[in-house]
Amino acid sequence: MPSKRKTPPRGPVALVGIDDGVESAVRQALELSQGLEYLPTGGAVFLKPNLVALPGKFQVPPFGVVTTTAVVEAMVRILKERGVSRILLGDGGLENKEADTSTKTTMDILGYPDMARKYGLELVDLNQGPFEEVDLDGLKIKLSLPLLEADFVISLPVLKTHGQCRVSLSLKNMKGGLHHRSKAACHDSGLNLDHNVALLSKALYPDLALIDGRYALARGPMHFGTAQRADLIIAARDALDADLLGATVIGMPLNEVGHLQDLARMLGRDLAAPKPLGGINPEEVRLNLPWDFPWADEWTPAPFVKAGVKGALMPKYDASLCTGCSFIYNPALIMLLTAGAGKDLGGIEFLTGKTCQPSGKAKVSVLAGKCITKALQDDARLGRVIKIPNCPPKLEQIEDALRQAGVPADLKSFHGFMASLAKRYPADQGFDLADYRPGAN
Repeated sequence: MPSKRKTPPRGPVALVGIDDGVESAVRQALELSQGLEYLPTGGAVFLKPNLVALPGKFQVPPFGVVTTTAVVEAMVRILKERGVSRILLGDGGLENKEADTSTKTTMDILGYPDMARKYGLELVDLNQGPFEEVDLDGLKIKLSLPLLEADFVISLPVLKTHGQCRVSLSLKNMKGGLHHRSKAACHDSGLNLDHNVALLSKALYPDLALIDGRYALARGPMHFGTAQRADLIIAARDALDADLLGATVIGMPLNEVGHLQDLARMLGRDLAAPKPLGGINPEEVRLNLPWDFPWADEWTPAPFVKAGVKGALMPKYDASLCTGCSFIYNPALIMLLTAGAGKDLGGIEFLTGKTCQPSGKAKVSVLAGKCITKALQDDARLGRVIKIPNCPPKLEQIEDALRQAGVPADLKSFHGFMASLAKRYPADQGFDLADYRPGAN
């Protein structure tokens, strides 16, 4: 059943700058928001950062992708000072053996084991269960028991956009507490992802939201987006208030964020960002971050046009694309881009997700993933079909399928792209890897 916790009443909302260090800003934000006024010192506090994925097989910049270790450690220190004896820290990150992504891998990269030993934390991989099955207005999902049973839950998301939900803040962050099949079920063929995130809030509503804006990410939620230094912290006892303010700072019109609209409607509240304490006008720090990558048309990513790629159709993803297949989408795009620069690839289409439709014009149709393979297996509009029915497909299978289609794809081009991402974030422009190491701030 949903959590038996009684969520604390709404309170002030804080927006502060990180001027004198991360911990100082976190303390100020918590004080202004009265975020720990209802903190139980005798129970279990669960810290839920965003640990979506940091691969172990190749290095990628963490900026704006995962919650900074500096913010997490600051919160731990403050809780310890408050007398909290039991602190659990966890998430349910993307699991992909080929790239070595998992909750444990991400925690290891961010130094969480050392932090756990230092402060006596309990690290929890929410992917491992146990789970409780619930029915939320027809949405049947399995929720993490450690989250449901905690006495106080703190959501620690990053200030970032999302290619399907527009923003990924404290409410969307709770999706990490679902069983992996339930995560995929939220990306249903009815394109109800935003509504399902709002429904999830009925069962997993945080007691405190603190948004880590040390770095902000455009075109997120993963490494393919672009981060910038923002140096902001948002805190509120009420997660919807925090997210409405966070979306405003990002520059996203609130009436375009479906899960915030739906939740406000469920709660009988106005869709308006609260006026924050902290002396910062949200309009003066508005970031105007784009959430989506550009497409030349519904079948053509804009980079294909710029690079002169012809004869390749790659329809834009939608909300039915779950995290597993979203991880293979960009590698496929990059392999098509690099193999087809200045060339004609002969009429190939790459289809994935649950609702994608064939063009009816392709000579070869690659169906990537169990869902699209099942949905289109007998569709007469397909060209010669190459199926990858795995859930999700492996990157090597994508490479092989493209080669079968006559594309000289090379997975090394994707590895090279990932390695090049670090060039976006020079240290002399404020990108400090120490923010992701315990004890550095």
